[in-house]
Amino acid sequence: MDAPMRIVLVYNADGSALSRIGDALHKLFAPKTYPCSLCMLSYGPLTMRAKWRKYLQDLPQEVSELHRDEFHEFYDLPHIPLPAILSAGADGRLEVLLSKPQLDALRDVDELIAAMEAALAAR
Repeated sequence: MDAPMRIVLVYNADGSALSRIGDALHKLFAPKTYPCSLCMLSYGPLTMRAKWRKYLQDLPQEVSELHRDEFHEFYDLPHIPLPAILSAGADGRLEVLLSKPQLDALRDVDELIAAMEAALAAR
């Protein structure tokens, strides 16, 4: 596949205000059972980690973020385990760039950035 035209970050969390409050509390009080490794890696308690934000801003591709409910509303791809980082080519078709198992294995934002770099270089 050629270099992706767009990167789509898909979180394993719903996007409603109530869900976000619940997620923040879950991450704070029971981080080991929180179901979204991408959220844990890329966000602090309330905001995106500065290093990750800068990395995304510096990418040549457009980057969009979707929560689980938004992803399922826009795309009929129930077979993709979440969280996931997807790439979209010029044809708009989504492919997995970093899978749930890959994201689950990462320990911090530096490893997330390194994994993204490797995945993008392999394209």
